[in-house]
Amino acid sequence: MQEISKNKAHSNNEKNKFQTLFENLPLGIIYQDNKGKVTDANTAALNILNYTSTEIRGKTPYDSNRQFVYEDFSQHPVAHFPCTKVLETGKPVLNKIVGFLNEKKTNIHWIKIDCIPLFNGNNNKPHQIYTTYTDITATKNNEILLKENEQKYISAQQIDKSGNFEYNFETKKLWASMEVFRIFGIKPNKTNITTNLLENCIVNKELLLSAINTLLEKGKKSNVQFTIQPYNRSNQKIISVKAKLIYDENDTLLKAVGVIKDITRKKRIEEKQKERNDFAYTMTNNHPAGIVACNEEGKLVLFNKTATKWHGIDVLKIPSEKWAENYGLHDPISDRVLQVNEIPLVKAFNEGKVVNQEMIIKAKGQKPRYVMCNGAAFLDKKGNKLGALAIMNDITQQKKREHELLLREKELKNKIFNIEQSEFFLKESAKIAKIGGWGIDLITQKVTWSDQVFKIHGLPVGKLPTLNEALDFFIEGSKETLTNAIEESIAKNKKYDLELRFQNAKKEKLWVNTIGYPVTNKNGEVIGLKGIFQDVTEQKLIREKNKRNQEMQLLLANNTSDIICLHESDSTFRYITPSIKNILGYEKTDFLGKKAFQLIHEEDANLLKIRMKEKKTREPFPFRALHKSGHYVWLESLATPVYRKGQINYFVSSTRDITEWVLAKERIQEYQSSLQRLTNEITLIEEKQKRQIASNIHDNLSQALVISKMKINYLQKKQELNGIEDDLDFIESHITDALENSRKITFELSPPILYQLGIIEAVNWLLENLEEKHKIKFKLKTDLLSVNLNETKSIILYRSVQEVLANAIKYAKATVINVNINKTEKEVIIHVIDNGIGFDTKELGNFGTKTATGSGFGLFTVKERVNNLKGKFIIDSEINAGTKISISIPFNNE
Repeated sequence: MQEISKNKAHSNNEKNKFQTLFENLPLGIIYQDNKGKVTDANTAALNILNYTSTEIRGKTPYDSNRQFVYEDFSQHPVAHFPCTKVLETGKPVLNKIVGFLNEKKTNIHWIKIDCIPLFNGNNNKPHQIYTTYTDITATKNNEILLKENEQKYISAQQIDKSGNFEYNFETKKLWASMEVFRIFGIKPNKTNITTNLLENCIVNKELLLSAINTLLEKGKKSNVQFTIQPYNRSNQKIISVKAKLIYDENDTLLKAVGVIKDITRKKRIEEKQKERNDFAYTMTNNHPAGIVACNEEGKLVLFNKTATKWHGIDVLKIPSEKWAENYGLHDPISDRVLQVNEIPLVKAFNEGKVVNQEMIIKAKGQKPRYVMCNGAAFLDKKGNKLGALAIMNDITQQKKREHELLLREKELKNKIFNIEQSEFFLKESAKIAKIGGWGIDLITQKVTWSDQVFKIHGLPVGKLPTLNEALDFFIEGSKETLTNAIEESIAKNKKYDLELRFQNAKKEKLWVNTIGYPVTNKNGEVIGLKGIFQDVTEQKLIREKNKRNQEMQLLLANNTSDIICLHESDSTFRYITPSIKNILGYEKTDFLGKKAFQLIHEEDANLLKIRMKEKKTREPFPFRALHKSGHYVWLESLATPVYRKGQINYFVSSTRDITEWVLAKERIQEYQSSLQRLTNEITLIEEKQKRQIASNIHDNLSQALVISKMKINYLQKKQELNGIEDDLDFIESHITDALENSRKITFELSPPILYQLGIIEAVNWLLENLEEKHKIKFKLKTDLLSVNLNETKSIILYRSVQEVLANAIKYAKATVINVNINKTEKEVIIHVIDNGIGFDTKELGNFGTKTATGSGFGLFTVKERVNNLKGKFIIDSEINAGTKISISIPFNNE
């Protein structure tokens, strides 16, 4: 009796275990008898099918009043239900997808059904049916949405007359969208798309070959237009082909992708519009008056030949606020540069009309030109302003005659004043300049010297030497030179101007400048000489010194690769080295007298002005400068102020070309951004694969193990199998271990707690698991119940914490690891603190070598992931003092 009682108790215990497992499985399970009536259903099945146990027990599929549908949304008859088929055939029905409308008939719930027959003894017909239900509504809705988006994309391509293509260099296969077939007149159901098929349609194959070579050899993006003859013999088309190359992480060429667009209609419209505009343009462009016009936005759209000739420039993209400065537009009275609202075209645009306004045009390399301007704004039929036109007529000759009369009047007044002042100025100037006058009458031999000539000779005033004595003052061959010059002047009635070596009576060696003019009588005969005598020693020494300095400066300036400039305080160029031509394509004369801001990109010019006001000019300043060919070049300049009386008088600047450096930096930044995005994408793909593997293990392996265990439990109850209890127990034990291992693998691959309860519960579960596994004390400290992060950020944050903890377990040799979770209004912050051996954080950047704590590549990966989310990753560690790692992820930038 005791043995029977024990067996009965054991049986009841096993039954209770089975019932508990049956009720708590997340997989829906229903049992039906041989007539299809429901005999039992677990909680998951009732939730999935939205029934109560009372509503479903004893019912067959024919008793349901719900509407069921196939995957194509057609009606699904009850006769085709899996359980009905199983009862008819005795064979299992697996992976059957069925949808049913909810009670309000607004949404469809999708379920996957696996129906398995159960047999009693040797009976061929099942006495019971075991059916499992899995809710796949979310997955199915995503598939439907994907198909709808694909159809929208196809429709968009048809409207835009554009299609995309992809060529795989490894398989040599070409794929193209339906719109590409339509553009080339190819029937997609009858013809396989190939590169030869498309190439044969192109009229100019040389252009195609050139585009392909450019794309492959230079690795650049391609944007080319072709004329094609479609296969359906329709009219020729003009297409635009944009393509680029795709490489893997090893720079191996994978494929070419691109877009093909039919632009035939656009090109035809452009050609007709060009024909209409040609006549009006030709007439306006050849008019003898200068004609300029702007559009409704006030931007220049017309600059005829005459206007171009007068202004010396034809750049239509210059904004109106720079017209006066660039085109040299001046006020005829004050000669100042015109204000923007004073420019005739701007005035006509703003005020509607300009009548007989005079203006001066000071173009580069041309004389000033006076013009008379008339202009008006023009409107459409509705009164909307379309732009303005200004016509300029040359009145330079008229103004020149008026100006000459004024000059003559002024000249007469000046002469009278100069005569009155000349005597005083001559005397004072002679003292300052060390200059005097002399004369000799050849008939009377009378010599006259001014006081300053005596002073230069070192003689008392009035003590005139003889001619030979005077010549003896000239040394080092200068005496002979002067004698010959005097004889030639008298003989040929010719002026002489000599710079000679001289030694005065005080034995001082000087440099003197002597100038002689012949004096003639009425018959043209030379009867005397008069001239100027000046001590130029100081000037001579200065000139020689300046000459040597200039030679050195010129040598440096002409051979430097940098642009060295001298600017006034308002940036006006006073000197530019010839190297400006090598860097920016201009001659140095192009900008002398003009402001440097004309050359600098507007945004950079504003910043430079601010720096000049703040006196930060001694710091290197990078900026964009306009090349003569029209593109911008990156330069870096260092300016040094030159002071006079405590005020900045000039700037000396040294500028070098940094375009290649800037472009290289931009390419590196672009590559780093791409690498960061790729890191996150790989993380999410890995997470998705892990989740899918975990789901497959749970849905298939775990399910099969549960069914097998249930079957063994069933076999253990059969009396006829009493001899194999040990074998069954052995199998059951291994199945139990396999179930437990599959559960662990599922949770490690993709912990469902992360998706169901969030990051805090996931980290708590992770710490408990690691503590049990590694026998290290883990402590979680937080006052938060939940953190509102999207799925992507939750995954990356969880994996980052997991990697940090794994790194600490592997290398830190810690006994306690604390994890603190906090948040602010903007971000969530996780601190991981261990009491381990610590390490030198400088060694983290050297991934190719082992540090004292192992490789830092794992932490580098975490940092890259966090940075890509605009977060922060900070490591604070000290040898033998532990490590603190902080991870912060912002809530925004979803």
